[in-house]
Amino acid sequence: MKKIFNTPKYLHLLLAVLVTIAVQSCKKDNTANYGTGAPTITRVRTLTKDTLVSIEHRLTLDSSLTYDEHRPVPFDSTTTSGKIYTPYMIVGTNLGSATHIYINGVEVYFNTALSTDKSIILTIPTDVPFSDASTPNKLKVVTQHGEVEFDFIIEQPFPSISSVNFTAGNAGDLITIKGTTFNGLSSVKFGTTAAEIVSSTATQATVKVPAGLTGPNEISLTTTASLGGGTTTGPLASNGYNPTNNVETFSTVPFGFTQLGFDDEFKNGWSDYGWSNSPDNNNTTNVLRGSKSIKVQYAGGYDGFVLQAPGDIPVVKSIKMSVYGGKGSDNKVIHVILDYNFSVAVSIVVKEGVWTSFNIPMSAFAPAGGSAPKNFTSIVFQEFSGNTTLWYLDDIGII
Repeated sequence: MKKIFNTPKYLHLLLAVLVTIAVQSCKKDNTANYGTGAPTITRVRTLTKDTLVSIEHRLTLDSSLTYDEHRPVPFDSTTTSGKIYTPYMIVGTNLGSATHIYINGVEVYFNTALSTDKSIILTIPTDVPFSDASTPNKLKVVTQHGEVEFDFIIEQPFPSISSVNFTAGNAGDLITIKGTTFNGLSSVKFGTTAAEIVSSTATQATVKVPAGLTGPNEISLTTTASLGGGTTTGPLASNGYNPTNNVETFSTVPFGFTQLGFDDEFKNGWSDYGWSNSPDNNNTTNVLRGSKSIKVQYAGGYDGFVLQAPGDIPVVKSIKMSVYGGKGSDNKVIHVILDYNFSVAVSIVVKEGVWTSFNIPMSAFAPAGGSAPKNFTSIVFQEFSGNTTLWYLDDIGII
């Protein structure tokens, strides 16, 4: 006969007490060798440094881009300033019982498992203010036996461009660039050509498109600070989603086109053709730039709208366009297809009430095991959500 023994409830309580005592004993043992005097900081040292490395970035199963990136490598050097996202070691004495660390008044997380009585490792988070006239430029360590402050400067991060309201325009047009850390903005360039800065804040800059631009140009923004700042390019835009290999990638969107297909009207021999929809090429509502856009109202699932390219279209690197979602179109999917090759498609997702920029590389249209096309004669935009999607198209062309 099977016997079942029930553990008395008091044994569970006794076990919990013993575990608590054991944990506390471990803590006492861990801190027994820590100094009990006031903490000191003798220096802050680096753990890594940036080095330029050539990195291959996979776009699809058959294509990739290789370009240089800054990557960290081990490095030990005393420093009096720090960068956001970067790890550092605080070196001193009596640091083992540290409970709090503050930089410029903001508490910073640190892993006690990586600490000793002579060192603490931490990474500077994004919410620590970078140094200016109003910041204390102090690092403070609080321990169970006192606290210590140390002069330490947080460098201004590189600027970051999140969006540009227009990715094409004429000389003298005003372009609004949005992002972060534009403090001390000193230069905005279209390619190598400097633009006039009309106004700027920490998160936004308005500039004039310079004269004499030819072809597509990257927009770069430079900030200057006593410590930090730098140059960045942008913005990033979606390259679309490739349903064949579940990849969505992003790339920098250049300003301008190698050949423009449509802004307020069709240009350079481009035209349109569609089935089961009612395109309006003279639409005056929901316009990105200028006075007109193309309005497409699908009648049902798998309807198509087609842009015809001229016969002498040059070699194409990518297709650039801006899409606006009409009422009820949010998260609807449109397949972008070249020359009616429906076996290879790139999906774009429509966002209702928002202009979204896409920069689709020709490599995204490469068939399995094949090469990317060098040009095309038509772009098919096929409805792929089974709905009567309403959407708008503007500033389309090739790079």
